[in-house]
Amino acid sequence: MNEPLNTPAKVLGACFITGLALCILKATRVIDWSWLVVTAPLWGPFALLFAALCVLAVLLIFARALKWIAERLKGL
Repeated sequence: MNEPLNTPAKVLGACFITGLALCILKATRVIDWSWLVVTAPLWGPFALLFAALCVLAVLLIFARALKWIAERLKGL
């Protein structure tokens, strides 16, 4: 039976194969997509991870700021 894509290595492997196939199709002029779209499977997972980490960092900074404000208001 087929196993689901549940490990990062399998997901990155599938993205690499998809990106390679799309690059070959673009190079042979079978598809007329922009290179940004064609290479998206190669850089997309890393961009999503980076975006998620940025959102997490902003949320942590916001939580610390709220905690700091609450401590300052207790002193009043």
